[in-house]
Amino acid sequence: MKKQKLKDAEKRKKYEAEKAKLENIAKKRQREERRERYREEDKQKKRTRQRLE
Repeated sequence: MKKQKLKDAEKRKKYEAEKAKLENIAKKRQREERRERYREEDKQKKRTRQRLE
């Protein structure tokens, strides 16, 4: 019984660690996509400013 609880706790910790790792990867990807989108928007704004001048 005690061994089973230890195994379950170990499995749960492993699962939570994997889940946290995947969440961090997803957050990093979203951050990179957001930065890229802002870069593109800034380029567009810069182009329109240059056209107006």
